[in-house]
Amino acid sequence: MKTEVILFIAAVVVVLVYTSIRSAAERKRKIRDKIQKEYQKPLERELAYDDYEALKSYFYGTVCEEENYIDDDTWDDLNMDDIFMTMNNTNSSVGREYLYSFLRKPCVSQDELDRRHKIACGFAQNEEKRIKIQEEFANLGIARKVGIYSCLKLMKEYAAESSLIHYSCFFLIALCVLAVCTIRSDIGIFIVIASVAFIVITYYKKKAQIEKYFDCVKWTVSMISVSKKLCSMRIDFLQNELDELSSYVASTKKITKNIFLLQTGQNMGGSLAEMLLDYLRILTHVDLIKFNHSVAQIQRHYREIIGMYELLGYIESCIAIAAYRNKLPEWSVPRLSHGNDYKAENLYHPLLENAVANSIHTDRCVLLTGSNASGKSTFLRSAALNALFSQTIYTSTSSEYEGDFYRIVSSMSHKDSVVEGDSYYMVEIKALKRILDMAVQSHEKLLCFLDEVLRGTNTVERIAASTQILKSFDNTRALCFAATHDIELTSLLASCYDNYHFDESFVNDDVQYSYTLHKGPAKSRNAIRLLKQMGYDKKLIDDANALTKKFEETGAWC
Repeated sequence: MKTEVILFIAAVVVVLVYTSIRSAAERKRKIRDKIQKEYQKPLERELAYDDYEALKSYFYGTVCEEENYIDDDTWDDLNMDDIFMTMNNTNSSVGREYLYSFLRKPCVSQDELDRRHKIACGFAQNEEKRIKIQEEFANLGIARKVGIYSCLKLMKEYAAESSLIHYSCFFLIALCVLAVCTIRSDIGIFIVIASVAFIVITYYKKKAQIEKYFDCVKWTVSMISVSKKLCSMRIDFLQNELDELSSYVASTKKITKNIFLLQTGQNMGGSLAEMLLDYLRILTHVDLIKFNHSVAQIQRHYREIIGMYELLGYIESCIAIAAYRNKLPEWSVPRLSHGNDYKAENLYHPLLENAVANSIHTDRCVLLTGSNASGKSTFLRSAALNALFSQTIYTSTSSEYEGDFYRIVSSMSHKDSVVEGDSYYMVEIKALKRILDMAVQSHEKLLCFLDEVLRGTNTVERIAASTQILKSFDNTRALCFAATHDIELTSLLASCYDNYHFDESFVNDDVQYSYTLHKGPAKSRNAIRLLKQMGYDKKLIDDANALTKKFEETGAWC
């Protein structure tokens, strides 16, 4: 009978071990398949609002006013939320938080851009090593509705408490044993019940108070664990980063000592041993004691932990660069130098399928004219995005790009401000004043993009004010790209702006756009034709055409 029981238990253990191993292997296979698929194909990721707000924590926690960064208005103008989603090939919160900040802080150092390029190319050329590192980042995982950088800052500000009350639990346990062994049974049972009740109530009360800080420790421990595994790999193109990471691991090893006492996510397997350890934690408060010790170590080595966070984020962001380049139909390595003209050959917008590519080379400000929907705004965004990519992911969405190390800013998509009580025009002139001030004060060369300057006011004053505002940029170190419907500006600004335009053709009154950039001012209009195409009344169309013709002949509307 004993033999049968032993064999049965042995069989159960074998099955459990086999199931556990197979489950782990299957999870690893799924992660690898997901990594390979997402590296090759366009991403289809969406983030909930809270998750997206959380990933901004590192950027907003480290940016300063004096720094060259992409402001909120420019970020929105360039549809960078959508761009970020297509580029977000990261598998951890640390990576995506750092990648977001990466894109909002254009680099002005050629050495730093060369470093990013070297690592991204290394990952592109070493698939097996890249996948192994991505698997470790996948094990690090994604935090929901919370930024890891915010967690780390929370730990720095946490007021550590004494563990004396927790150590007293050992005394109470000893008292329970003594009571059971030496005191009358009824009194002993009362002492045991009272002691256990105190221990359990105190445990859960304290655990509830520090639950969110437990998560912070969990992420810190997870980062250290992943860093150790990365440091054990030999990767030539990443060796400097891994050496630096190794120094951070050495400084923080006390945080992970006896970490099994603390339920951190590294040891949450749901096994019998883990269940028993949970009861031990409750009775002895050993995890709360370890928590206080870990917090003290995290605060003592906060600088090293932030360094580890930044280095892990940097490495995974470089993987995202390699993956994004792999999906682009065409890209080139930019040539950046102070004093360079803006030059782009076959420039296109990466969010558009079958995008029409255009080329431009200018050392002066640029004025874009053309009809509605002809491609002016898209070209502005393409040119701005190309400069931003060149100074962040060191990748140009063109066959060739040359430019300066710019500070990039735009004024393109304004709305009335209900909260501040500003009209569209007031919002617009405030934005233009901000950009003009930056052009005068900025130490870097300013690259600015303006769409339909002063569209919120009457024609006469718009043309007069627009002329003077745009002329003002010519007296600064700014390079301004501006789009307008006001053809009058092409002659008023001819001395300081290069004229380019987009045109269209008409087939049976249907408008067909080429989306091709041409030199010189626009010659055609399509606003009234579009009214006809949309089914407006024929008499309305005829009267509008007659009124236009009269103005062109006489210069007066009536």
